[in-house]
Amino acid sequence: VGTRDHQVRGHLKTDPEERGHVGDERRVLVAESTDNRASWHLLSEIPPDGASSGQLCEPHLVEGADGVLRCYVRNVNLQYAESSDGGRTWSNLKPTSIACWDSPAHLMRLRVLMTCARRIGWSVAAAKAGGRKTCVYALLGDKNGSLESFEAAKEIPLYFTPNSDMGYASTAQTSDGSLVTVLYSHHCGGAALVVAVKWGL
Repeated sequence: VGTRDHQVRGHLKTDPEERGHVGDERRVLVAESTDNRASWHLLSEIPPDGASSGQLCEPHLVEGADGVLRCYVRNVNLQYAESSDGGRTWSNLKPTSIACWDSPAHLMRLRVLMTCARRIGWSVAAAKAGGRKTCVYALLGDKNGSLESFEAAKEIPLYFTPNSDMGYASTAQTSDGSLVTVLYSHHCGGAALVVAVKWGL
């Protein structure tokens, strides 16, 4: 985990000493770099929720204004854990009510903005969706990125897609204060698109 100006930064490199962990999608490991990403060392493991099914992968972290690290992990619904000591120890992962259906979340400090995708038809859980549409959407949480704020937030639909092979949205803020969300989407005829949506709160 590397943090700067309350935004998680850095690029993960495979550590030869940790090759045994590659491909294990039931574990979420936290690595730390203290030399501007030149090297990494394993810091901790986020304890899983034994009741959960499916893979745990593509985690995303944000450091709240209160200094707490909050991690949202891809699963059928997002899973959540937090650390109050810089990532050395973590609460157990727990399921949330945030429906991503096997698509990862992206977190950005505004207050904290979450961008994710709902893939209707992608998983068994989608059969229980009850009329919800496949789309990329945003949730605006509090300045700490707390689970309670995201679960209570109103969805902001950004882009509806014709099928469930889509998502992996990331959002950045431009110099004029507007937001740009980039995602991928497969459309009719097999065309794969990279889509950018410019929007504002």
